[in-house]
Amino acid sequence: MALPVWGAVFSDLSAGSTTARLAALLARRGVLNGASETEFATTSTLDRYELAESLNALLDPGDSPFNVIAWSDIPPGHPAMNAVSRVTSLNLMGGEHGRFEGLRRVTRLECVASLARLLDYRAVSPPPRRHGLVMSFSDVSAGSDAARLLDRAGNFWQILDGPARSRFRPFERITRLEALDMLARATMLVDPSLEAPIKEAIAAGDKPLSASPSPPQPTPPYPRPTMLPRWPGATPSPSTPTPETPAPTPVVVATPPSSPTPSPEPTPRHPFWVTSATESPSPPSPEPSPVPSPSAPPNSGAPAGELLANKGRFGLGMVLYFRDGVPADTTLVSSDPTDKSDLQAVAPGYLNLDAGGTLWAGPWGGALGLTTVFPIQTSLPGGAQLADVTLHVEGLYKLPARGETWQAAGGLGVLERYLNGAGSGYLTTSKNEIGFGPAGLLAFQPLPVLTVTTGLQIYPLEFQSYSLGTRDLSAMRFGGGWQIAGDYTLLKVGDAVLLVRVAYLGSLSSLFDGSGLQTVHTLTLGAGGRF
Repeated sequence: MALPVWGAVFSDLSAGSTTARLAALLARRGVLNGASETEFATTSTLDRYELAESLNALLDPGDSPFNVIAWSDIPPGHPAMNAVSRVTSLNLMGGEHGRFEGLRRVTRLECVASLARLLDYRAVSPPPRRHGLVMSFSDVSAGSDAARLLDRAGNFWQILDGPARSRFRPFERITRLEALDMLARATMLVDPSLEAPIKEAIAAGDKPLSASPSPPQPTPPYPRPTMLPRWPGATPSPSTPTPETPAPTPVVVATPPSSPTPSPEPTPRHPFWVTSATESPSPPSPEPSPVPSPSAPPNSGAPAGELLANKGRFGLGMVLYFRDGVPADTTLVSSDPTDKSDLQAVAPGYLNLDAGGTLWAGPWGGALGLTTVFPIQTSLPGGAQLADVTLHVEGLYKLPARGETWQAAGGLGVLERYLNGAGSGYLTTSKNEIGFGPAGLLAFQPLPVLTVTTGLQIYPLEFQSYSLGTRDLSAMRFGGGWQIAGDYTLLKVGDAVLLVRVAYLGSLSSLFDGSGLQTVHTLTLGAGGRF
C-alpha cells in the first residue's frame, strides 16, 4: 500500500513541497530523521552518526555483522552504537586508529561512497540505463578513484541527479537537503514498496497535496524489508503497528521467517524519469561487487579525500625577494667589523626552480622539496654572483587528528643548503649547512582549486661550514626552517594539474655563543605542474 507522506510535518519546510514530502516519508521510515521533532534543517550538515543510522535503516534485519567492532570514542549505551557497529562491521563505513569520530561532518564524496557500498552489498537490481549523455563532473580528475566511484553512483545506480556535465564539489560537507535527495533515490532501489510514494512526491513538485490519500497500489510479489528504528532498542513486532502509522492507511510488514533467508532479488524496475518500459535499454554490464569478506578491514569511505597523497610537482618562478643576513660582528665572515655578508636579490630577473613531491604507503610516507635561487648579486664592492640551493627531505607519519579541509603529518627532517659563487671580493665563497631534527607538514584546502601547504623544521644541531677566500671556517648552530606555499589550479588534464604557485621560505639559525641570528627569506611566484 502506498504510504501517505503528510503524516509528519516539519515547520521549516513549505507544506506540500517535494522536500517536505520526501523528508516526512524518510523520517517516518527512520531513514533520515529531522534535526529535531519539528524542524528538518535543510542547510545543516550531516554527521557520521546520522549517516550510520541512515545506512542501518536501509539494511535488511537479517544482515548480521560478521564481527562486532568496538570504537574507543563510542561509550557503551550510546544511542547510535548498534547502527555504527552494523555498518562498520559490514564495511559500509570505517574509522581510523580505533575511533569512529561520529560528530565529524560527512563530505559529499563520503556519502556517495557509503551508499554505493550499501547498494553493492544488498545486490539490488539497478535501474535501466539513462538515455542521452552519461553523467560526469568537471572538478573530479578523469580516471581517478573518485571519478570511477561517481560514474558508478551517477550512471549505474543513478542516485545522483543533475546536468550531464557539472561540478560535484566532492570535499564539501553534504547538507541534509543534499543527503535527502541521495537517500530517497537509494531507498527506491532497496525498498521497492517506497518507489511509488517517492515518485509521487518528486513528481508533485510544489503543488499542494490532495485532500485524500493516494489510492492503494498493488502489493509487490516479494516481501519488503523491515526498516529498523532510528535509535536502537527493542525490535519492533511486525504484528503491532507503530504509533507513527496512521489508521486510514495501515502498513503491511512481511513477517520474517525464523531463520534469516535472503530475500528474492527484485525484478528490474523503471524509475520515475523513464516514461515507457519499452524505451528502456538493458541494464549496464558491470556487476555489483561481492559481499565483503569477514577479514576485510574497515576503511574511511573517502577514496579521494586524502590531502596528503602521492604527488609530484615541478615549476619555475620569479624570485620576488631574497635576503641572507649574517650579523656584522661575527668573526665567521671577516675580522673587519665593517664587512657584512648581507646578500639581497631584487626582482625582476631571478629564477627559482621548484621541484618535489610526497610518497605514501598507508600512514607512512616521505616528502622532498628542492628550491634554487640564481643569480644573487651581493651588495659589496666588486661583489659576486651566487647560487643558493636548498633541499629538504622528510620522513613523516600522518597524524590521526584531521578535519574535512586539512590534514597533518609529523616526523623527522634533514636540511641541506649550499651557497656557492665567485667574484672579485672576499666573498669568493662556498657555504654548506646540514641540519637534522623534527619536522611537520600541514595541508589545507579552503577551496577545491586552492591548496595551502605549510612545513616546519627544527634543527637542534645544525652544522655550517664556510670557505671564504683562503680561510675555512665551521660552527655549530641551532636552526629551524618554515615554508608556506599556495597552489591555485588553472587546468586539469587527466591526473595532471597546471597551477600557479606562491611560496615563502624562511630559516633562522643562531650561534651557541649568542653572537647573533642569521635569517634567510625567499619569496617566489611562478607556474608549474603537479602530477
